[in-house]
Amino acid sequence: GTFAEPIYTGFVNLKDGAFRLPYNNLDYKCEMKLSFEKQYMNVDNFALSNAGGTKYSGTINGRGGIEFNGFQTKEIKLLFNGDLAVLGNKSQSVSPSFYGELLIGTDGDWLLSKNGERVFFKGNILMKNTDLIYTTGQDNAGVSNKNFNFIFVVDSSKIDTELEMYQQVLSNERNQQNKIEEKETPLNFDYEIGIKAENRAKAVIILSQAVNQKLFVEMSGGLKYYNLRGETRAQGEFELLEGSKLEFIKSFAATGFLRFESDITDPYLDIVATYTSDYINPRD
Repeated sequence: GTFAEPIYTGFVNLKDGAFRLPYNNLDYKCEMKLSFEKQYMNVDNFALSNAGGTKYSGTINGRGGIEFNGFQTKEIKLLFNGDLAVLGNKSQSVSPSFYGELLIGTDGDWLLSKNGERVFFKGNILMKNTDLIYTTGQDNAGVSNKNFNFIFVVDSSKIDTELEMYQQVLSNERNQQNKIEEKETPLNFDYEIGIKAENRAKAVIILSQAVNQKLFVEMSGGLKYYNLRGETRAQGEFELLEGSKLEFIKSFAATGFLRFESDITDPYLDIVATYTSDYINPRD
């Protein structure tokens, strides 16, 4: 074909691919078969699997195709199904406040599509095996220096003028590159995600490490989380089940729910912790 209208032909086979994801510090292996014909790329087979380091493991499979207009994507339709561990105890080294075991799965197919200028992801996520630890980080470990201003004084008699000019050129190049990146068209990405606990979801919320205050949660429920043309919203509820408790000097039975009404980072929390014990009369 031509540069303006290229014609694709051929295939790509990937076997025994392996990588470590820096966001969760977990190892994965992958296989992929791609075939090209004219303006189409067909994903004949795609498999992403856990490669150790987690209590649970799984595989996500994918299939579908991509249509090109020149070197730009015109239409995307990819389907995924299966399950995969996305967190493990090894994740603590890169995410010390949120880690543990989390195996998610598909409830029906996940769909990644593009028709026009917007990319859209839709799918229901099952939390199949959940044993998480979350630290609120409210303990003050040190003193902040945000109220200090540091001023560096340079002796002008010892300035290397050529070095200074070179550094100025590098600075101008960086500023120009930043302006170019700011002008690039952002990715128009919409999503509609359902999240549901398939079994009892377990989590430990460390409220205060200093006084060893912990909330042990066993819950069920679900929520919908979506972003459509810049509007983000989360709606749903998780109910605390029997076995949930608050540990603070004594063990308190915890009941209540966690409800999302709009902002996923600001849920409504309604939890009651009750301590029950037999009363012993000190006179006896």
